[in-house]
Amino acid sequence: MNPIYLCVFSICSIFLIYCHPIKSKKPSPSDQLLQIFPTTSLSDTLHVWREAFSEKAHIPIPDSVLQAASVDSLLAVISPYASDIDELGGIYAISQFDLSHHTRACLVQIHYSWYRHLGILLWEKDRHRFTSAVQLSLLDGGDGGQALTESWLFDWDGDGDHDQLLRTHTHAMIPTEEGDGFRELDEDHVALFIWDKETFQPSPLPDTTGLIARFQIDW
Repeated sequence: MNPIYLCVFSICSIFLIYCHPIKSKKPSPSDQLLQIFPTTSLSDTLHVWREAFSEKAHIPIPDSVLQAASVDSLLAVISPYASDIDELGGIYAISQFDLSHHTRACLVQIHYSWYRHLGILLWEKDRHRFTSAVQLSLLDGGDGGQALTESWLFDWDGDGDHDQLLRTHTHAMIPTEEGDGFRELDEDHVALFIWDKETFQPSPLPDTTGLIARFQIDW
């Protein structure tokens, strides 16, 4: 081939390669859901309770995005009302942060009537998908009784990972044996979940009474 033609052909080929528009890969439904959550760093201690985050931090998640990402079963772990949100409620993205090198946590708040449920959707980086969920806080109940839970995420065992301390307070109205009224019953509980193998594992506690007094929750 004539050297001049060869040179022109090479230049044209390079021009076509570099100037031809490259189609970007469309994010998967799970990626689209992940991108809604603002990225933040996890503090040494994160206290999650019903009013921990201002209304300005709540980003409504469109139903179409949730349905496409197929996370209904995971949201049900955080709140049993997630699939039955009324006009007074909604599902909101708060933030996302690293729990480990392989897992990110997306903090979700779910409103249903006056109930407030918060939890995290766990995202596996290698698989690019949400794989599980953890309930962190709730305010639930009715005239017969209420339940309140709050969580603290911090490094309990000193291994560098955040663990979950879960506090629960329940209040109930119990009918008296005589059947002529009700008596109030209040109970407090505490549970520990250690981060291990990319999930929170239940772990025994040596002193529940001391921890209940230390990590207090209130209506």
